[in-house]
Amino acid sequence: MSTEFLSLKPSDHVDGGGGLFDDFDGKIVKAEYVKAKYGSMTEAKIVAKLYFKNPEARDVFDRTYSCGELKGWEIAEGGRTIAKVAKDVTPLSKTCNYHIFLDELVKGGYPEDQLSSDITALVGLEGHLKDKTITRTTRGQKQDSKVLCFTRIDRFPWDTAAAVGGKANGETTDETDLSEQAIEAVKFVLAKAKKPLSFEEIQTKAAIGPLLKFKNRRAIKDAITADLLTAGDGELWEQDGEAYKAL
Repeated sequence: MSTEFLSLKPSDHVDGGGGLFDDFDGKIVKAEYVKAKYGSMTEAKIVAKLYFKNPEARDVFDRTYSCGELKGWEIAEGGRTIAKVAKDVTPLSKTCNYHIFLDELVKGGYPEDQLSSDITALVGLEGHLKDKTITRTTRGQKQDSKVLCFTRIDRFPWDTAAAVGGKANGETTDETDLSEQAIEAVKFVLAKAKKPLSFEEIQTKAAIGPLLKFKNRRAIKDAITADLLTAGDGELWEQDGEAYKAL
């Protein structure tokens, strides 16, 4: 019987359950699961611990993100994952700080399918971070707390400095190169789609899918235009009403 691990995907989380810097450009340099006490707890619970580097600071600092009760789960693989150890368990609660962090990450453009079970997959993520104020009601009393979240993603963990098209990080200012990369992105998105997609859907899916490996993904996304889609009709893809589908 294979081991089942806790999913980090926000769509798998459920309702219920239970710094030194707060506005900066930074990077996750280490990530792990540990047990710690927080709030008024007398017993240590599983938490996610992320270590951030602010270029303007001398030292790395960490933030602890609550994971709720997580009954029936235990830390595994040296703090990389959380493994199921009981029959009856619950996923991460949508009210815990770790879900809030992950949910904001996905809303900001991090592809959810890159979140599975290994917390170290977040190491290398760069962007702007800021405290998000969360209001919770406990025993009839409203309480505010802050959760450090990414508000902008500048670099994904899997981004590399490999040359693409003869230029580092996929950089290109040549209009022909942009058009070719835009065409490849559209073809990729349509090949994966289960239904015809509108122009807006193609742009959105391209931006969070095949363009992630390119540093200049915004320029390539902008090169995906209505004129480009019209020009490729019948040769590169097929127009279906106001939508498009793969040949």
